[in-house]
Amino acid sequence: MKAVNPIPIILLVALAGGCSSPWKSNYQANPAYRDEHFAPTDSVDVRTVEYERVRQYAEHERQLRARSTTSPADYSPAERLAARKRLLEALQVSVPPEDITVLGWSEFTDTVRLDPYSKDLRDFAKSIGADMVVETSVYQGPVTTIVQQPVTTYAHGYTFGPVTRQGRAQTFDYADYSTTWVPMPVTEDQYFYQAFFLRRRASSGAS
Repeated sequence: MKAVNPIPIILLVALAGGCSSPWKSNYQANPAYRDEHFAPTDSVDVRTVEYERVRQYAEHERQLRARSTTSPADYSPAERLAARKRLLEALQVSVPPEDITVLGWSEFTDTVRLDPYSKDLRDFAKSIGADMVVETSVYQGPVTTIVQQPVTTYAHGYTFGPVTRQGRAQTFDYADYSTTWVPMPVTEDQYFYQAFFLRRRASSGAS
């Protein structure tokens, strides 16, 4: 299967008003709400959409930005609402755009096949105040990386000790080992993940 090069999402809607979870460690808060705190939710609705829908949306938004003479920072409220509506349509969310707050999003690559309905994703979404998550993923093909692998060598032999009073040489067995870290290529499947964290008006309200 041909590897896919995902188009980085540039969300115009952002202007609309140890071992860590990859969803959390790659989370980008919506700049419009970065300084606000939303109360945690009790439950979250996780949905999946086809990656191609999100890819086409990202490409369309990129072209709009390239053609526009207006900076997204100067968009009118109506233009910002329209941008959010386009995102929700791509995510197949039928809630009116004025009733949705886009809290943020995560995107990353991983060689682990993640379960989008895992407790890990749900718990993080609830902790930031989301009551809906729309996720998508795509297989990117094999990727080869260099990892350090331990290689251990063992040695066994004899050594001579002091000569006894009787004039006999003493011999002793010995065993030794050493570990060397050697770079080795490893080929693994790679996947690209995206998740959008949303909060409906029924759950809204910063605190």
